[in-house]
Amino acid sequence: MQLIRRLLYGRSAPKGRNRLIRGLSTAELVGIIVVIGVLGALGATYITGLVSTANSNTGTQNAVTLGTLANSYVQSGGDVSGWGLTATPGDATAAITALNTGVTGTGTSAITYKMTPAIATTSIANYQVAQDATGMITFTHTAGTAP
Repeated sequence: MQLIRRLLYGRSAPKGRNRLIRGLSTAELVGIIVVIGVLGALGATYITGLVSTANSNTGTQNAVTLGTLANSYVQSGGDVSGWGLTATPGDATAAITALNTGVTGTGTSAITYKMTPAIATTSIANYQVAQDATGMITFTHTAGTAP
């Protein structure tokens, strides 16, 4: 502190009883507040980017999991006629709702296929589903709210 005072005012620190500085000046406090504000703004921007990337990655992984789950269900003899599947990506609400609540295959082993944890109802609109000519079901996730 004395070094800063010496550099700013070109004189030495006072001698004797007042030699110890008992606090920060207003200029020093303002400087500290500005530095903390800049660091906070940069940190908030960085964290927002991380959250956005995490949501996107989670949505993509959920789409892959939904596809695997749906195709396993079809292979077990499950009926997907009410899911609104087409060759082009379309609304996935019926398919995801069915997989969220659980569907049971009708093959040799009656396994229940259920998405756990369930996809939030507010983010179902961010998913699309399609079925190709071979019967393969594919889910895709688009940007939007957290999955």
